[in-house]
Amino acid sequence: MISSDDETILAKSDSEHRILITDDKDFGELIFRLRKLTTGVVFLRLEETDSKVRYEILAAIMKSPARRQFHNCAEK
Repeated sequence: MISSDDETILAKSDSEHRILITDDKDFGELIFRLRKLTTGVVFLRLEETDSKVRYEILAAIMKSPARRQFHNCAEK
């Protein structure tokens, strides 16, 4: 179920030109069904349920050399 908080988070990330990284499927509904504007959303599906481990996985992805290919991609 989409909450008003989800809409607020999406609007804030768009107004700040930020890409939202989430595992919450409600954001997909906001974007595709309700056509809400967004700078970008990455839906990250991890089977790991421990929030600390999920954070560590995401931190490792963000530190990876492969992430450099996405740096400033909005400016291109």
